Amino acid sequence: VLPSPSIPSLNQVRTKITKTKKRRLLKKANPQPKRRPHGYIDPLTPVKISPTATRPSLSTPPTEERLSHYLPQRSKEFSNETSVPPLRFHFTSLEDKMSPKVKQMFHLSNARRPRWQ
Repeated sequence: VLPSPSIPSLNQVRTKITKTKKRRLLKKANPQPKRRPHGYIDPLTPVKISPTATRPSLSTPPTEERLSHYLPQRSKEFSNETSVPPLRFHFTSLEDKMSPKVKQMFHLSNARRPRWQ
């Protein structure tokens, strides 16, 4: 005996929408905010500056301690001390035993030149 169309069958009802499709559609209907990585800081958050950094006494060193003030003094002292420039790695004690080419390699002014020049 064949089942008649008017009697509901106890078999599964198949639809075109699968479970995964249904989940995907539900996700699109109710979108969640994007997850951020751990420790993420929003770029729009204001930066808090500590009060000690804003104090002028601590944020800038006095003029006597600044490098721009110290370097010219040091160069003057250095130029007055020796007429012969010192060598790299403190090889000044061996200067009289060195050949001129070796001496040239140890000069401070003899820097490494780039290969393209």
